[in-house]
Amino acid sequence: MLFHNLTVQNNLNIDSVLTFSDNNFTRITARFDTGNIFIHENVIETTQSNSDIDLRSYTGKVKAENVNFTSPNGIGTETGNLTINADDVTIANSTSNVRLPKGTTAQQANIQGALRYNTETSLFEGYDTGWVGFNGIYSDNRTASVLAHPTNNTLLFSVTGVNQGTIDSDKITINGLQADEVLANGNTITSVNSNADLELEASGNGYIFVDNVEFQRSKIIATTTNDNLNFASTGTGYWKLGGTTGVVIPVVDDSGLEPGETGQLRWNALLEKLEVFTGSIWENGAGFIETVPTEDGQDINFEMNLILG
Repeated sequence: MLFHNLTVQNNLNIDSVLTFSDNNFTRITARFDTGNIFIHENVIETTQSNSDIDLRSYTGKVKAENVNFTSPNGIGTETGNLTINADDVTIANSTSNVRLPKGTTAQQANIQGALRYNTETSLFEGYDTGWVGFNGIYSDNRTASVLAHPTNNTLLFSVTGVNQGTIDSDKITINGLQADEVLANGNTITSVNSNADLELEASGNGYIFVDNVEFQRSKIIATTTNDNLNFASTGTGYWKLGGTTGVVIPVVDDSGLEPGETGQLRWNALLEKLEVFTGSIWENGAGFIETVPTEDGQDINFEMNLILG
């Protein structure tokens, strides 16, 4: 049935299919009711309680302004970005996942608040004033990082892409540690500046210990009882004691029967002489001195006077 310029003032009941083929059809000035859908003013609604409105395209897509709805579950735009303006966006009734945009480093768009997955670095990342990786702490160019090892509870520190140290529950392992002008690297502690001193100082009444050696202000002490404090050199090297006042050696007060080490020096206060231990006995350390009776000395002196005049 074909109608031209049909005007319906009251209700129009259609039991079959109503088709509008005139391209000049623009609007319905009253209300349109199909039984399940009610169209009036700028509203399209269903007439059945809790029923859905199903908008479908035959082979294309459903368009709302610049937003496209494509089968089976895609939402996109004709041009530009898809923006969702809401106080809160909730993804509910799902146990699966949300897939973020992904791409290479060259495909990054520097937009504040952007989230994506980088297929080159295998990292989730976000952008503020630079790109930040979410699987640890990264520099913008990814060459410096702090990462948590996935299985052994270790923190990994890398600079310029090279591992520089680790921290685990027992220790800190690093290639080198510099504090102000002191550098600890391997088994060496050095001063950073050329010709600078390396000073070890204890606070208060504390002292400095190195193995079994204790440094007390101006004293060097072997901490193990009856242990020797050895100053040694290699090759033709030697130990030189500076100063202008002299060297004080140990003072003892015995008869010389106390055993010693070969070459050991001491001052015997009992015998009032410098002694050196030869390996078996204590000898005079200042050379051998012979004495004569007083009368013999006087006779020798008289004879020398006669000879020399």
